[in-house]
Amino acid sequence: MKIGVVLVVIGALGVIVLPLFQGNVGHHTVERMRHGDLVTLSSSIERYKDDLRRYPSSLDDLLNGYVRYIPKDSWGSGYVYKPSGDAYDLYSIGKNIIDDGGLQDDIALSRSSGYLCEFYEIGCWVSLVVFLSLLSLGCALLGIAIVSVQLVRISLRRWKT
Repeated sequence: MKIGVVLVVIGALGVIVLPLFQGNVGHHTVERMRHGDLVTLSSSIERYKDDLRRYPSSLDDLLNGYVRYIPKDSWGSGYVYKPSGDAYDLYSIGKNIIDDGGLQDDIALSRSSGYLCEFYEIGCWVSLVVFLSLLSLGCALLGIAIVSVQLVRISLRRWKT
């Protein structure tokens, strides 16, 4: 009966605690850049366009009253800005320091998902956490079954006497 109680406790703790480990630093780095520097630069580009009726030819054009400085991304690289007619691309080349045109590990304001485990450790732990949670749940259920069988045996012994 003791082993059953131990399995129930271990299983319950695993099911409660393991999902807490899903958060990761990579996700926060990507989101900070998307909602920080990229938003600031994008809004400055739009204000520039509203004032001068054209997009700036480079981010340095924003230094004339739109931003105090042009920030670097989390890896020390400058942001990529590519104006094209009535639109523009703005992104960080990301952790691999290779310009993938706003794809792969590049971090773009318009892109909110698709950053993979190998780039930013986003989602790496999910399958492990799910596996361990299911294993913990299995331990809890096995423990409940063992305790239940023991209680039935005790009840049957008392009933017979």
